[in-house]
Amino acid sequence: MNQYSIKPNISRILLPQLFELIPGIILLYLLVINLIRMGQEPSLIVHILVLAILVTAALLQLFVSYLNSAKTAYTIMADRIEITGKMQQTIMLAQVQQVNIRIGLFDRLFGTGTIILDGFKIRNINNPQQVLQYIQQMVNSARYYRTAQYTK
Repeated sequence: MNQYSIKPNISRILLPQLFELIPGIILLYLLVINLIRMGQEPSLIVHILVLAILVTAALLQLFVSYLNSAKTAYTIMADRIEITGKMQQTIMLAQVQQVNIRIGLFDRLFGTGTIILDGFKIRNINNPQQVLQYIQQMVNSARYYRTAQYTK
């Protein structure tokens, strides 16, 4: 049986998160330093320590996202799509009613996109147009096969 495996583009996941974390780190740094001040300027060691803690927290968040993304895989088979990762899920292709694609700003930059099957999302995959066509063909084949079975 033929199967086609897809993994999310990890750069597409991590870089936008990094851009979201940087302003948060700056704001938290300014807030903590202002709270520490209490009348006198904190020493250079305090500044470095606060920054080190915030950067470590941000790196930890990115590492957790990386681990979750690295575990995720989508396997497209003749009759179903199996999702492995944090949660395991199976989508029967013969039951899929709608297949759509969403390509956002970051997706355009990274050449990625999200395929949506009846509300279920296959996120951050490379070559989304090709994958969409392949899934649509598999959905049509699964429907045809199911219909042929019931008419016998």
